[in-house]
Amino acid sequence: MNRAVAERNNTRDHGCVLDEIARGLQRLFVEGLILCDSSEGRRKPRRLTRGAIDAALRSAWKSPRRRFGFLPGPRYRLTPEGGAVWEEFLHPRWEMHLADASTIFGAGHGRQSPYPAGGRVICTRRSSIEAYLKEAHFIGYEIRPETIRWDLVSPWRATYWKTLPLAHQVRFRMLYHEAVDYCDQPRVAARMHVYESLRAWRRW
Repeated sequence: MNRAVAERNNTRDHGCVLDEIARGLQRLFVEGLILCDSSEGRRKPRRLTRGAIDAALRSAWKSPRRRFGFLPGPRYRLTPEGGAVWEEFLHPRWEMHLADASTIFGAGHGRQSPYPAGGRVICTRRSSIEAYLKEAHFIGYEIRPETIRWDLVSPWRATYWKTLPLAHQVRFRMLYHEAVDYCDQPRVAARMHVYESLRAWRRW
C-alpha cells in the first residue's frame, strides 16, 4: 500500500519493501491466518507458496494501476483465526462499524443528476445510523423521510469473517446527487467530515 492509498483508507502505510511483504505473507499463510483468491473471485480461497507470493507481488508492483490502489492478481483475506488475531491487535469498535449500500436507478441512460435511488444502512448502534442519516445530504443523498423504515437484523454478518448477534437496519428512498453537484467548499469539507466519522471505527 502506498502512502496516498493509506491516507485515503484511513490506515497506516506499512513502509515495507517487497521482500519484507513476501516474508510476512508467507508467515501468515503458514500460520493459517490468511487465504487468497483471484481478483475476480473465481477460485476457491487457497494458500500460496513463497514463489507464487513473489510472482504476485512483482506483477502488482509493475502495474500502472498501483498508484490508484487497484492491484491485479490475488486478493488476500483473513481466515476466522486471522480475524481473531486482527481484533486482538486493533481492538475495533464494532458499535461504530457501519455498512451502507445504495442502488441508483436510471444513471447512465442520458438522465441528469439527481437520480432516484434506494439506500440501506446497518449498524449495531442505532444512534450511529441516526447520525449518518442526519449528515447524508453532504454526500449527495437527499433522503425522503417518509420512506425511512427501521428493523432489526439478527444475526448480522458484519464482515465475511465476523458475525455480530444483533444490528439495527434502516432502508430508505432518496434522490442521489453526483459529486459535481456538491462541489462548493463548505459541502466538500462537510463531506470529508462524514467520511472520516464513518471510518473512525477502524482507526489505529
